Amino acid sequence: METSRWFLLPVALAACCLWAGCGRDHYQRSADREVYGILDQRRADVLGKTNENFNINTPYSGRKPADIPPPEIIQQRLMAPKRTMTLSEAIKTAIALSPSYQLQKETVYLSALALTLQRYNFTPKWASSVKPTLTRNAYGVYDQSTESDLSVSQLLKSGGQLSISALNDVLSFYSGGAPHNTTAFSANFTQPLMRGAGYQIVTENLTQAERNVVYAINTFARYEQTFAVGIVTSYFRLLQQKDVIRNDYSTYKNLVRVRQRAEALGVDRMAAFQVDQARQLELTAKSQYIVDVQSYQNSLDNFKVTLGLPVGTELVLDDTSLEELRKLGVAMVALTPDQGHRIAVQRRFDLQNNINQFEDSKRKIEVAADQLSPDLNVLSHVDLPQPNGYDYSRFDVGQYRAYAEVQLNLPLDRLTERNNFRTSQINFEQQLRSLALSLDNIRNSVQQDLRTLDQTRRNYDIQEAAVRLAKHSVEGDILLMEAGRIDMLSLLQAQSSLLTTQNAFQQALVDYHVARWNLMSDLGIIRTDLDRFWVVEQPIPQAAAAAGPADKAKVSPPVVKQEGTEEELIPPDKLFR
Repeated sequence: METSRWFLLPVALAACCLWAGCGRDHYQRSADREVYGILDQRRADVLGKTNENFNINTPYSGRKPADIPPPEIIQQRLMAPKRTMTLSEAIKTAIALSPSYQLQKETVYLSALALTLQRYNFTPKWASSVKPTLTRNAYGVYDQSTESDLSVSQLLKSGGQLSISALNDVLSFYSGGAPHNTTAFSANFTQPLMRGAGYQIVTENLTQAERNVVYAINTFARYEQTFAVGIVTSYFRLLQQKDVIRNDYSTYKNLVRVRQRAEALGVDRMAAFQVDQARQLELTAKSQYIVDVQSYQNSLDNFKVTLGLPVGTELVLDDTSLEELRKLGVAMVALTPDQGHRIAVQRRFDLQNNINQFEDSKRKIEVAADQLSPDLNVLSHVDLPQPNGYDYSRFDVGQYRAYAEVQLNLPLDRLTERNNFRTSQINFEQQLRSLALSLDNIRNSVQQDLRTLDQTRRNYDIQEAAVRLAKHSVEGDILLMEAGRIDMLSLLQAQSSLLTTQNAFQQALVDYHVARWNLMSDLGIIRTDLDRFWVVEQPIPQAAAAAGPADKAKVSPPVVKQEGTEEELIPPDKLFR
C-alpha cells in the first residue's frame, strides 16, 4: 500500500503544478508586463519620453471571446446617439476608438512581443518530465517504474550549444522486492568554429528584432503626427462645408422672395423673361443647397468611420474652432527648400527608419556570406551512468564517460546559400536606391508644401480683396435700387456674388492652415501632443547644417499690406528661363 501511494505522488505533483501556474490570464499578464517594459525603455531611448498610458486594451479585452456574441456587435453599431463634439474631443475619440489607430498600436506591441522570443532564445531553457509506468509480465508479476527527467539547455552568443540533463529511473517490485534506483547525468556541448560562429552572426535575429522595435516606435510616432493632422483637417473641412450650406440657404431664401415679387410684378409691370430668370435662379440655388447638404452628410459619415463611431451617431460639430482660425489669420513662413530638407532629414521618424534599414542591408550581406563557409564544429559529451543501481547517497562520480570530436563538412553543396548571398547583395542596392528615393521624396514634399503654402497665402489675400469689392458692389446696388435705377434681381445677383466670394475666402483660410499643418508634418516637427496644437504657435527649428542667422527658419508675424499695393507676378519669360 505504501508503494502504491508513492507511485501516485509524482502524478499528483505534476497535476498540481500544471493547474497552479499555467492559466491563460497568467500568460497574458506575463506577456504584457515584458512587452510594455520593453516599449517604455525603447521609447525613452528613441523619443526621449515614455508613454505610461500606452496599451492595446479595448472594451472587449477583459471579456472572454465566447461571451461576445455577434448580435452584441451588430446592436452596438446600430446605436444612434446624439453627440456634440469639439475638435479636442474628436482627437481623443479617434485615439480611443479608431480601428486604424488601434491597429498601429497592436503592430508596435507585436514587434516587442517578437523581441521577447529572440531574447528567450539566449536564456537557459528548463524542461522536466515524469513518466510513471505499470507493467504485468506473463507470470502475473506487476512492476512499477517512474522515470523523471530534468534538463537545461542554452544557446550561447558565441554560437555554442550547451545542454545538461539528469535522469532518475526508479523501479519497484510489487512482489516485495526493494526499489532499484538508476541516476544519470549527461552534458553535451557543441561549438561551431567557422560557419555559424561569432557574436554578430549568432545574434543577428536578436539584433534585428531589437531594431524592429525601434522601427515600430518611429513608425507609430510618425503615424500619430499624420493621424492627428488628418483629424484636424477633416474637422475644419466639415466646418467649412457647414458655412457654405448656411450661405447657400440664405441665398435660396433671398431668391424665393425675389421670385415671389417678380411674379407679382409680372402681372403688368415686369417682362415675362425676367420672371423666368428669377425662377431659374431660385431653382439653381435650391439644387446647389441640396447637393452641398448631401456632400456634407457624406463627409460627416466618413468622419465618423475615421473616429470609430457608429455611422448612425448624430454628430454635431462645434463651430468655435473655425472662429479661432479666423482670428489667427495667416503668416509668412521664412523657410527655403534647402533648410526644410535639412530639418526633415534630422526630424522625420520614417526617414530615420530608412537610414537604419540601409545599415541593416549591409549587415545582412555579412550574415549571408558566413553561410558559404565550411562547417567546422567541436563536439564534446560527458555522462555519469550508474549501472549498479546506486541511489543518490551512494553516487559514484568516478564512473563517468567522455568524448570529444571535431567535425568538418566541406562546402560542396551551397546553392541555397549562394542564392541567399546574391539576394542579400541585390537587396542592399535596392535599399540604397530606396533611401535615395526617400530623400528625394521628402525634399519634393517640402518644396510642394512651401509652394502650396505660398499659393494659399496669396489666394487668401486675393479672396480678402474680392470680398471687400463684393461688399462695396452690394452697397452701391442698394443705393441704385433705392434710386430706382436697378431692380431687385440685380441686387440679389450682387448679394449672391458676395456669398460666393465669402465662401471662397473661408476656403482660402482653411486651405492655408491645412498647408501649414502639412508642412510642419512633412518637416517632422509638429507637436500633436500639445493642447490645441492646430492654433498653438510652433516655431520651425534651425537645421543643424544651417549657417548663420540668415538661414534661421522661423514663423514671421502676419504681413500687413499697404492699401492700394499690388503683388507683382513673375512673367513667363523669367519663370521658364
